[in-house]
This record gives sequence, C-alpha cells and structure tokens, in this order.
Amino acid sequence: MKKYRLMQNTNHLEIKEYKKNKSKFKKIKLSSGIVAVSLAVFTITKPQTFVNNIQYITYAVNEIFTDSNDIENLDSKTLKEIQEFENKLSENIPLEYLKNYYNNIRDLKYYNNPNDLEKFWGTKGYYSIKANRMVNISPQKHIKFHELMHMASSNNKYSGFSDGKTAIGITEGYTEYLVLKLFEDDIETMFAYSKEIEVIEVLNKIIGEDKMMKYYFTNDLESLKNDLCNIWGTEKDVDKLIENIDIYTTKKEYRKLDDIGRSLIKYSYLSEIKKNNSLTIDKKFKYLLDGLHYKYDFEELENEVLDEIYNELNINKNKVTIDFVEKNDNTKK
Repeated sequence: MKKYRLMQNTNHLEIKEYKKNKSKFKKIKLSSGIVAVSLAVFTITKPQTFVNNIQYITYAVNEIFTDSNDIENLDSKTLKEIQEFENKLSENIPLEYLKNYYNNIRDLKYYNNPNDLEKFWGTKGYYSIKANRMVNISPQKHIKFHELMHMASSNNKYSGFSDGKTAIGITEGYTEYLVLKLFEDDIETMFAYSKEIEVIEVLNKIIGEDKMMKYYFTNDLESLKNDLCNIWGTEKDVDKLIENIDIYTTKKEYRKLDDIGRSLIKYSYLSEIKKNNSLTIDKKFKYLLDGLHYKYDFEELENEVLDEIYNELNINKNKVTIDFVEKNDNTKK
C-alpha cells in the first residue's frame, strides 16, 4: 500500500471536504503499467512540494485511465501534454482557485479522434461539464489546452462564468486569453475569439486581473456583475452587456460590437473620472477599445460616451483633464 502526502500552505483550502471525499482506496494505473491500490492523504503545508510532487501528478493524471469502460487509453504524447498543462497551471494559478481542476482530472473521460465531432458539431474540441468528458480530434496542443482550461474552471453546473445559457462569450474569451498568456511560447498560433479576448483585456483593466482570475476559476459571475454595477448602471445594464457579447460570440453579429464598445468605453472612462476627476488613458488601451466597434467611427462613439458621462455626473467637461499617454510596459502578456 502506497501513501501520498501532499504538502501546501493554503489556509487549508477546504481540506476537510477533500479528506472526506478522497481518503479512500483507489485503484490506479501507474505510468509503468502496474496496477496498484493507493490511499491519497491530503495535508497541505509547502507550495513547492505540492507543485513538484511527481507522485501526485502521476496519481492525478493517470487516474484518467481507471474505473470507466468509456475511456480510451491515452497515448503517451497526450498524457505528457496533460501533465505539461497541469504543471503550468500549478505554477501560475493560486491553489485555492484549482479545486475544480483537481476534482475533475481524477475521473475525466477523454476521447481522441471521434469521427463525428467536426462533421456534426463543427468543432475540433469539446468539453461537457455534466459528463466531465473531453472530446478532441485535433493534434494541436492549443485546442487541447483550451478544452483543458474549460475543465479546470468547471463544476457540475458552471464553466468559468457561464451556466451554459449566459456569459458564454466572456467565458470563451477568458479561457483563450489564459491559454495564450500561459502557453503562448509552447502552442501553435491560432486566431480564435480575438474580439472576446479584447473584451477580457478591457475588463482586466476595469476590474483587475487578480479579481477576474478569481471569478473565472471560482465560477463567480455575480461578483463580476456587482463590480461593474458599482462603477455604473444597474444589473440590467450589465446583463445587456453580457448578452451582447454572447450574441456576438454565438451568432457573429458584428453590429453588436458597437453596443459592446459603447458599454466598455463608458465603464473604463467613468471609473477613471470618478476616481480622479480626470481621464488618463494609455494609448495602447485606447487602441484596444478602438477595436470594439463596427459601424461607428471610434472618435464619434468616444465623444458620445463622454457627453453621457458628463451629463450623468453633472460636471463641466471643460474641467475634466483628458490625457492620452504611452506607458512603457515590458510585461509579457
């Protein structure tokens, strides 16, 4: 009998629940092919031990093989890629945000190359939150990592921000944004969800990158909506923004970009003016906002929004200083 003791300092990360659910005998197939009975013991105290614990990684990844007739044996290349994904996630995402990942990876159903996926669904990858099933026909790591990121941010009801009916656009945008941020040097170049990624970069600026990451991995759309409501408007306004992003994502109605751009300009500029009674905009950020329009000229759209802000705040626009600056930002995105 083999014991795994995992060490990490996380203020216990609801460890009681893990102990209750996972302190039991598990039949796992190790990478050597030997079938063993093992007991997982979760005690958390040191980050580096947890991240680098090969026994744990083997335990988590290889358990995909077990206890299901539906699971096709993974080839060594796919298994290595999943392990690469897990390593990068562990190194860059706070452990308290990875509860969904470690819950899901243990019984993930993974299918390679089903014949009907692209033919009938028009997609090369798919993850089902209810079945905890990932279906993939592409050899590209980019697509695999995108679907694995969905798995890492899903419980049995929500995936990222979305319940499957709403917030689909921002969920796809943030999923792809994070895949590019973590793996851009290791994956093929693709051009998926480019406008949704721009929306996420604007929301990161408005709400904060740390908060956006937390809300995504903990399926907390309500906190995201509350943060936007605190800047401007009502829940109805925020719901309309999320709905417009969904319509653009699912139906590719490009005219919705004008509505999305108008809302995001307003959130961005209003939050800045409220804080400082002035508006200092990074030119790169303005360029980002400039991409979120379709029919409107951006300058026209921007001026209309500024007039709305001045009226709502009841301030004289001549008393608001507007500067467009270039920030030296060498941070890798």
